[in-house]
Amino acid sequence: MGLVCKKRKIVSSSSSHGHFDPTTNACSIELYVANKEPFRIAPTSRIPVPQPFDSGKCSEEACNIEEDLYDSIVDAAKSFGITCRSMSTQRLWKTGSSDTAKYTLVISTSNTDTTRWEEAANHIYEIVDKAATSDGIKMEVEIQNPSEMYDDVSSPIRDDDICRVLDMIEPVFTAEAEKNCRPSLTSIAYHCRKRRFPENREDPGQPTILIFVNPGSMGVWGQIEERICRAIEEVPCPDNAEVALEILIGFNIPG
Repeated sequence: MGLVCKKRKIVSSSSSHGHFDPTTNACSIELYVANKEPFRIAPTSRIPVPQPFDSGKCSEEACNIEEDLYDSIVDAAKSFGITCRSMSTQRLWKTGSSDTAKYTLVISTSNTDTTRWEEAANHIYEIVDKAATSDGIKMEVEIQNPSEMYDDVSSPIRDDDICRVLDMIEPVFTAEAEKNCRPSLTSIAYHCRKRRFPENREDPGQPTILIFVNPGSMGVWGQIEERICRAIEEVPCPDNAEVALEILIGFNIPG
């Protein structure tokens, strides 16, 4: 088997104004990451605030909108087959970019059939936007399944065999990242990645190469990721080993 490089699949082909260039097929890193996430959905042509993000206190006016529309939103979600487990209005922004903060109405569900989520998000956004605009507020909408959405965290790699493999292939993936991701590249790291609240707490996680790029970076990220994966798998490896590859937003901040 040799060396296998895994990557998360694209599950959506949605585009968003300002995040996609049809002449080059380049997209923002935010859109690329969002298109790998089936369990966080925003209205058409919008994307959820990307991980990692921070949150802060909402204004009283924003909270009042949620309170006033609560029953209408629950009923609207239900009409699309979505059971609202909880609802909250949050002020969200990309970590390190508080100037991008947005009020977001977050509808949480345990449903796993996402077929009509975007349609539901569009409908609920119309309801929310009408009320928010009349109060002079801009508010986004997101439907999510917290138990299923991507929320992996990092821990050190403790497997000596995997560490030796990573040391062996490090010059290859570093060179490929430098070639394909400059000038957007900010850092490269390798961690074990696993769900924040794993079913099996003894699971050490998936050894993962993390390539970080600047927020807003444009690129044909799917092709870039494939090139780097292919280069990694072409390195002769005496043992069977499996690593994952992620291209993410920001900087190497273990958490």
